[in-house]
Amino acid sequence: MCLDKIFNVLVKTFKGTAFSGVLFAEWEGRFIPAVLRQLLILVNSLGLRIYLETAAPDFLQDGKVLQNEAIAGLVIKNASIMPNGEKRDYFEMTNLQKTVKAFVSESCLRDFVVMAWETIDDQVSLANSVVKRSVQWCSFYSAITWLGPKAALTDAVLNVPVVEPLGAFEWLKDDKVMKLHDIWRGNAEVIPKPVSHESWRPLFALFHGIPRALDSAEAGEADHEQLKLALQDPPEWTDQIGRRGNPLSVSASGHEYNSLGCFPLGFDASPIAFAEILQSQHRLKGLALLHPVAQQKLQNIGTLYRRFHEKHLTSHGSHSPQIVAAVKELATLATNNFVKVHLGLDFGFRKNAEIRFWAVYQADSEGLEIYVSKNAQGLAGTILHTFLSSRGFPRHQCFHIEAALAEWSRDTVEPSGLPRRWVQDIEVLTPEERLLLLQHLSLSDAEDVLLAQLRAHLRVQLLDVPSMAQLKELNT
Repeated sequence: MCLDKIFNVLVKTFKGTAFSGVLFAEWEGRFIPAVLRQLLILVNSLGLRIYLETAAPDFLQDGKVLQNEAIAGLVIKNASIMPNGEKRDYFEMTNLQKTVKAFVSESCLRDFVVMAWETIDDQVSLANSVVKRSVQWCSFYSAITWLGPKAALTDAVLNVPVVEPLGAFEWLKDDKVMKLHDIWRGNAEVIPKPVSHESWRPLFALFHGIPRALDSAEAGEADHEQLKLALQDPPEWTDQIGRRGNPLSVSASGHEYNSLGCFPLGFDASPIAFAEILQSQHRLKGLALLHPVAQQKLQNIGTLYRRFHEKHLTSHGSHSPQIVAAVKELATLATNNFVKVHLGLDFGFRKNAEIRFWAVYQADSEGLEIYVSKNAQGLAGTILHTFLSSRGFPRHQCFHIEAALAEWSRDTVEPSGLPRRWVQDIEVLTPEERLLLLQHLSLSDAEDVLLAQLRAHLRVQLLDVPSMAQLKELNT
């Protein structure tokens, strides 16, 4: 009789409405298990989802009641926050452990909704730490969180969503802030003139001391005339060193780099070392220990060379006709599969700590074979450099064409404007080796834009980068 009355009330109340579920509140102790099971079946037959409510101090006493497919979820009142606004500590959550175990078991088996209904007394102000702990606790158990005063249960205006508050310095972990921090940390330039007040005006309302700082004496442009020093002319022995040709094609001891493939900046090379590395790579190829570059990829590189020749080299007269023709020849060979490229471990291209290569070559009647280190960045530029070296062009001309290809294909590293492999060469050098390379590039009568770019990047690595690293170490 009781079940029939409940059934009729539910039919009259929910028929034709948009409600899809019903919440059983204060149900514990009012039905025996058999009657509760029948009631759940009747309500479920109406197409309504059933949610059970439980509250402190005992919470859910019989966790097996959730093992009914008719029950779609569980609502826990004041699971982690007490009505007075204080957090529920470990000892006060002891009775909640059985409830947690019960709904976690159901959530692992089927779709089961869990909601934490955190109702606090009116006029109670929640601390951020209490709200943050409640949200994190609910997130750990995949429970829906609702926090609000009792008045919000009947007044929709007071029903304001509550989100997890940020920690004291949590905003520093935001992705946008981290990116801005990385940009500022890597900034090595200082604006020579003070910025106008208009750029700072949006911050005046937040930081009242900014106008006084901008108007201070320190904010004005300093007089740098007193900081300049007059250096004497370099000694006469530098003039003798500076008449040996382009430093990219001549070693520090005066030996010319002729047809030695591609090797890093700051390292030495010799014909004997070239022959030993080539013989080693040829033996590794016979043992099938090298990785051949696919012909389709080489054809794509050949197409890049052809476009570079047609759209850049032919329209710029800064390069000799012989080297322009060589680039066109390489484009034809690569497109028609007359060039074979093998990639090997970088260890196989090192003879000792001072001599290493990026690529070596072997030319015969069947075509050209190039062996390249896997660590070399910019495969197209490395192959072009090695091919031009095999045709007998000086090393500095190979560098110039490689730099032109990188600039045309936008494969450079900013702000230096150098190809990626050149930057890689300089980064692996020790400060002493960088200083020696800078001296070698400076004590020469050869002067062009490429040498100036290399020297500028070396100065940045020798002066600015260590200074920034020291400042970072002192401030952390």
